[in-house]
Amino acid sequence: MSMQDPIADMLTRIRNGQAANKAAVTMPSSKLKVAIANVLKEEGFIEDFKVEGDTKPELELTLKYFQGKAVVESIQRVSRPGLRIYKRKDELPKLWRVWVSQLFLPLKVL
Repeated sequence: MSMQDPIADMLTRIRNGQAANKAAVTMPSSKLKVAIANVLKEEGFIEDFKVEGDTKPELELTLKYFQGKAVVESIQRVSRPGLRIYKRKDELPKLWRVWVSQLFLPLKVL
């Protein structure tokens, strides 16, 4: 069975891993997921990530905690394949601009 929304799957694995206090989560790797993981690491939301395996690469994210509490309190995908949302940065509320635009601006990921 093919995965319909790999980005949402990645975010769900991060959310579930932190809810269960896991040290790391693994998932199938892709160039886009590695780019997102790189942004998450640069912004301090995860400790580290690595890609392992030649034939079926796996992406392993090392989750980050501060004083026993998950660094990522909430993570969700706003624009998804079934419901695309297009906004300019000046149309986003000021708080959303700080959190969301850092992660999902196409120029930063691509």
